Amino acid sequence: MPTHLRVALAGVGFATLAWAAIAIAQPPAPPAPPKADDPMIGRLGRAGETTLFMMVRTGPHLTPESLKGTLQDGLAASRCTIDGAPMIRGVNPAVFEEIESLTSQAADATAGTPVKFTSGIRRMASRDLLWEFRLTSPSQVLKQLNVKYKSTEGKEYTKEYVPGGPADESPLSLVAPGVYALKPEVDTPVSYDAEVIALGQATQKLDGKWPTSDRHYVITLKNFKGDKDYLFHVLQDATKVANPLDSIRLGSDLVFVFANLESSGADEDDDVIAGNNLILGAPGPRSGQARCGYVLFPLNEASMKENLEKYRKIKDSGELIAKVREQATLYDQATEIGPETPAKWIELPRLPNGRYRREVPLKEFKGLLEKFPNAYGLVVWEFQNDAGMKRAIQMKLPGGGLSMVREKEIMNWSNSLKERANTPPK
Repeated sequence: MPTHLRVALAGVGFATLAWAAIAIAQPPAPPAPPKADDPMIGRLGRAGETTLFMMVRTGPHLTPESLKGTLQDGLAASRCTIDGAPMIRGVNPAVFEEIESLTSQAADATAGTPVKFTSGIRRMASRDLLWEFRLTSPSQVLKQLNVKYKSTEGKEYTKEYVPGGPADESPLSLVAPGVYALKPEVDTPVSYDAEVIALGQATQKLDGKWPTSDRHYVITLKNFKGDKDYLFHVLQDATKVANPLDSIRLGSDLVFVFANLESSGADEDDDVIAGNNLILGAPGPRSGQARCGYVLFPLNEASMKENLEKYRKIKDSGELIAKVREQATLYDQATEIGPETPAKWIELPRLPNGRYRREVPLKEFKGLLEKFPNAYGLVVWEFQNDAGMKRAIQMKLPGGGLSMVREKEIMNWSNSLKERANTPPK
């Protein structure tokens, strides 16, 4: 069942809309039945139905209710029908920008004024409407975040947020040392202030204005029936709808195929120092196809960032895994980590329980602590098929995006080394 999409672009004051009509029709003849071992192909929608998807960019103060009212009035005036009411969901602007650029060679820039960013608030590249709050140092901890909002009626109010853990259902959560993710209210954020603490330092205050940016939505009209062209005409007619759209541009019919091509890396395990050994580990990709993993270790923060940039420049998965294996200490090769140990790729074998772990002996705890107050590594996963072909596996990063290389911090590193460095020998 092919899926045809008709694309149009429109505007609502400060807004821009991208429309997509999906028509699903029965093929002239049924395909041959799949074999038992053939991959399954999922079908979206129901045969004979058309669904309209709208990619919507609005100004920062235009609400979903305003868009819904215009759409409902336009549907009624054009004698078109749908199942239920228009469904409106906020999305990240990167979704709009990417689809607009793919469907229109003359797509306008949509990002607005870029935010110069060190510490503070910025939008995260993620599926949900999340914002990243970054502290000035990974050693700092966010105690409380206060955000001032303005409602559609112009009323201002402040909401207080206390960070929760990654597994908590909290709108504010820690995603990495010194980095937090916030899911704000539907009202418009105006400004923020935060209380930040760090070990051995006085409490600090961070504050600033909330970055101004457009809003982006996906609107779905299920089981659309009627004349799409006439609906577009009505939605631009000020005599038929109170808040008309403008500058609608129809594009060509497209065929969209939605496929998953990613291996989502699971959240990091806590690495443990037991006795004189570091139990180095990481949960494998959720695809479960990793033959083994590799961790580039030990690294300080600066060298971690330098190597992360270096290895991410390698875009070919086969070339990347070959580069890693050139310098790898395999699971059956002895290794030891001390202050003078150069960073090397350490293979993490897959254990019978499906986990990837390895004990690495440590030496000279005091020297290690002096050279690596905080310890980091890079993670790469290796896939190997029956023919022996080896490739790096792409991972979904916690903050959004995909990469074959991701960073990790060895948690509890400094505290564990301090305990051992200060323990007198027996």
